[in-house]
Amino acid sequence: MRRVVIVLAIYLAVAFVVLPATDWARRLFALPGLFSDLVRIGLALGIPAAGVLAWMYPTLGQSDLPRGDTPGEE
Repeated sequence: MRRVVIVLAIYLAVAFVVLPATDWARRLFALPGLFSDLVRIGLALGIPAAGVLAWMYPTLGQSDLPRGDTPGEE
């Protein structure tokens, strides 16, 4: 089963945490306003990238072995 929706939901949740942190860091380190704009653009461009990667690698991190079986056991 493909996990595109789950990956995109997690990506958006992280983005909603990163955006306020970006504004805070910009004020703290006296960064130009362009910094926040670049972070927003990067996050926007990352949405389709995350969706494509989730579609291409649907079982990343999952084993082909049935549960309980470990390689090397006899």
